[in-house]
Amino acid sequence: MNGYMAPRNVLIYLPDKGVLQRAGDMGLSRTNETLHKVKLLFGESPLLPFVYKLYVKLTEGLSTDKALIDPDNLPGDFRVIHGHYDLETFKNKMVDPFLTVVLREPLERMISQYIHWRRNAGSRAWRVNLPFDSNLSFEDYAMNVGFRNYQSRALSGVDLGEFDVVGVTEYLNLFLKQMESGCGESVKRLNQSPTKTSLKELGVLDEVNFTKKFKEYHWKDYENYELAKELVCRGIE
Repeated sequence: MNGYMAPRNVLIYLPDKGVLQRAGDMGLSRTNETLHKVKLLFGESPLLPFVYKLYVKLTEGLSTDKALIDPDNLPGDFRVIHGHYDLETFKNKMVDPFLTVVLREPLERMISQYIHWRRNAGSRAWRVNLPFDSNLSFEDYAMNVGFRNYQSRALSGVDLGEFDVVGVTEYLNLFLKQMESGCGESVKRLNQSPTKTSLKELGVLDEVNFTKKFKEYHWKDYENYELAKELVCRGIE
């Protein structure tokens, strides 16, 4: 394998529709290189949310629905399935798949999700979708039962040790190297320096107490996150 993946060989999972679409058929979607450049350009600017909303609004009609693919009827020419889905979605549908997963520090991931949720006035791009409420605090959002142990539930009971490559966001460079050496695929773009928002900025008054409650509530996600870091460190040795 030479590490090059043509857009038609990459299938993107669309959680809101429960189907797949070839990357090359998605037009100006939210995974487009243009949007990535917009985010880099505006960085921490307060204008970013407005620009983001405008971009999505202008392009949402340009992402065609042609050639949607049923997960139960996968084509024979794809090389990668990418997206946010649980393993149960494709269980027993591929022969000897090369499994990879990247976990993020659970609280950082939840903060990022909340910001996207508010920015888009709700989102259909996740496995679990919460109706938008502009008055919902981050604390209540983060402790919603639907999001409890969100990353662990996506594993569908599969132990991290059964994955071919495991990554964490702190060491994405190592994940990319292991991907290339393990299956010959080169992932050109992953956000290796995501913007971080503090709890204080989200209106959390007692950060210490909230963080303690969050870690207790999402204990399984933290257990898997620590295991993932351990597996990454083993790969370094």
